[in-house]
Amino acid sequence: MRLTKNNQFAQYLPCLFKNLVEKYNHIGLSICDTKQNQRARHATGKVVIAKLQSFICYFPKLNYLQNQLNEFSICEKHYNQVIVKDNIFIKKLNQSTSLNESNYNNNSDQATTIIVSISDPQIEELQEALSTLQTTHSSQETKINQLVENLDQAYNFVIDSWNKLQVQEKKIQRLEKENQDLKKQWEN
Repeated sequence: MRLTKNNQFAQYLPCLFKNLVEKYNHIGLSICDTKQNQRARHATGKVVIAKLQSFICYFPKLNYLQNQLNEFSICEKHYNQVIVKDNIFIKKLNQSTSLNESNYNNNSDQATTIIVSISDPQIEELQEALSTLQTTHSSQETKINQLVENLDQAYNFVIDSWNKLQVQEKKIQRLEKENQDLKKQWEN
């Protein structure tokens, strides 16, 4: 049987949490493990998808992986820790977050600046796209300002030309009247 990406056996797919363990082991995320008599599960299962939503705030990288769940499985260790015993794990995460916040509040006078650096290809792509959009926007803004200036000049030219035309028209009318008056005088 030939396996496509959509119907691969879960045991051959990497665990969704595999690349998150190193980053989040300090808050209790276990190392991947599936014993021989246990099985890995697809990350696209309804229960898994529903439970993952409650963990996005703790593991922001999960948000980026949501569109790629068919490429991942959930190992037995993480299925039990995150999906089955999610209430216990969330309590643990909340305690960890509370401790971190209280430590931060106790040391707030020492910490003045925190720089967060995330290396994620999607973020880098978005930053490049944003930079391109900003450059394009700036260029278009300059062009629009130039066009507005040109329109103002053209409008002023039309108004000046209209005023000159009105003056010329009055002169012509005056000269025509004078010409008619002179004709009448000449004929008499």
